[in-house]
Amino acid sequence: MKNKIIYLVCFIAILAGGVYLLLQYNTGISGDETISCQSQNTVIHDDFRLNASYVFTLSKNKGEISISGLATEGEKQYQISRAIYFSYNKSDSIYVLQSHNIENFSPDESQGSNVNHHLPAFFYEPEKNLTIKIQEDRYHNKIISLYNIPIFYCRDK
Repeated sequence: MKNKIIYLVCFIAILAGGVYLLLQYNTGISGDETISCQSQNTVIHDDFRLNASYVFTLSKNKGEISISGLATEGEKQYQISRAIYFSYNKSDSIYVLQSHNIENFSPDESQGSNVNHHLPAFFYEPEKNLTIKIQEDRYHNKIISLYNIPIFYCRDK
C-alpha cells in the first residue's frame, strides 16, 4: 500500500511539472524573465514619416521604452529622443502597460510638431495605457503586437 501511495504522489508531481512546462512553453515567456530587446520601426501617415529605433526593457512589473529617431513632415524634420517609464500587468502573453514618466532628451525636437499625433498617447502622456502582446519566435526574439498586428520584431540586446 505504501508503494502505491509513493507511485501516485510521484505520478501527480510529474504530471503537474509537465503541465507547468507546457503552459510556460505556450506563453513563450516565463513570469520572471527580463525582456531586453531592440527594434526598428517606420510609421508612415500621409506626408508624415517616423524612422526610429526602440529599446524595450521589462522586468518585475516595471519597464522602459527608449525611442530615438527622425520624424519628417513635409519638408520639416524633427529629432525624437525620449524614454517612457511604465509599470505593467501581465496575463499570459498580454501586457497592459501604464506610462508614468516621459523623459524628453535634449535632441528631442518633437515639441511643437505633430509627431505625437501619430503615436498612441502612452508614448507622450503620463498615466496612459497601452495593451500589447509579446510572443517569441523560434529563435527567442520577441514579436510585439498591438491590436493583434505585429509592430516590432525585437532582437535581444
